[in-house]
Amino acid sequence: MTYILFFFLALSITGINFAEPNKFNDDYMSKKQTTTINGIFVFLVFLSHGAQYISLDGAHNEVYVLLRRFLGQAVVTTFLFYSGFGMMSSIQKKSQNYIKEMPIKAFKLLIQFDVAVIFYLITNMFIDRNFPLKTILLSFTTWVSIGNSNWYITSMIIFCLLIGLAFTISRKNYFVGIILTTLFTILVVYFLMRIDRPAYTYNTMICLPAGMIFAYFKPTFDKLVKNDLTYLILILFTFIILSYSRIHITSGIQMYSIWSIFFAFSFVIFTKKIKLEHTFIEWLGNHIFSIYILQRLPMNILHYHGISTRHPFIFIGISFFSTLIIAILFDKYVMRIVNLVKDNLRKRIFHS
Repeated sequence: MTYILFFFLALSITGINFAEPNKFNDDYMSKKQTTTINGIFVFLVFLSHGAQYISLDGAHNEVYVLLRRFLGQAVVTTFLFYSGFGMMSSIQKKSQNYIKEMPIKAFKLLIQFDVAVIFYLITNMFIDRNFPLKTILLSFTTWVSIGNSNWYITSMIIFCLLIGLAFTISRKNYFVGIILTTLFTILVVYFLMRIDRPAYTYNTMICLPAGMIFAYFKPTFDKLVKNDLTYLILILFTFIILSYSRIHITSGIQMYSIWSIFFAFSFVIFTKKIKLEHTFIEWLGNHIFSIYILQRLPMNILHYHGISTRHPFIFIGISFFSTLIIAILFDKYVMRIVNLVKDNLRKRIFHS
């Protein structure tokens, strides 16, 4: 796994471009740039999921094991942070028109997920994997898994509904809307903790409202970071917060939340000075949903046939390229139907 990791990181840095002294990238939060960063992390998520099926014993896996242990749930923080930034930016541009569509966005996400669940149900039939009827029915709500990843989709559906509620209450007062979203998020996290949901289902959720806060204050941030000296001070400040929170990460959800937020924010700082351009990695970022949700389909099949145990490198390779093919087909055909359903629903609601 370490060799795969190094190869991918080497591939990633081939598209790096540095800004000139005392100058910064104006498009550091553009869709293209954030998508490329997310492309790196969706690959790390793939490796992390793949590692659950194989043995990581041996010196050749030590570096990857250490990195995986260090990152933990941080591999999804940029997904949440950038999503929050994008949602807030859209609210600022489209106002109530965007807010009104949040329930529809949640419904679309659920339909996408449910189609994937059907694929997992079919796959489970061929690998002798059975679940109780209750589990199967709950899997369509995203609450439980039948072999697929699910918690992130649960979070995003919740966020669509929370943001819609928060900004409907606050109307055009965007700052109040962000505060309400943050408070609602904290309440959801508290609720999930009280019902003993696994920590990974909620310990990075705060990153999404953090991304919204950054979107709101981005003009001020850009004015403050105006030269390399202030940029270096910002790096030092972020490094101190990251180090302190990482050392105390086991002390509670509060410190884990700080670690998560500043980990995601460190990539904001990175891209402000360093532009990362890579067509393939950007492509990965553009297909996050399908890659994230569908990658366990080939993994489960190959694991059932013992490939993960006998030939771990072949397992990772076939799983990766199979996932890419499945993602392409899913986004080309299934998403076309899902988008038609979404558009028809929008017309019925807003033009009835």
